[in-house]
Amino acid sequence: MDTTSTEMDTTSTKMDKTSTKMDETSMKMGTISTKMSRPLVKMQTSPIQMLASQLQVQKFSGEQIEMQHFVG
Repeated sequence: MDTTSTEMDTTSTKMDKTSTKMDETSMKMGTISTKMSRPLVKMQTSPIQMLASQLQVQKFSGEQIEMQHFVG
């Protein structure tokens, strides 16, 4: 019993570390996308709106995955 609980704890900490790394990469991607889309602001706003919606979807899916891990 004790060994299994400690193993679960280590896996959960590993999961937390990977999730934080994913968050950092998504933030970097977000900054790059904003820099790329800035020149397009004068021309049209639709690409930026599409980017924003995609980012929201990615965040939502990430939260769902984390919740599933906790439930399982």
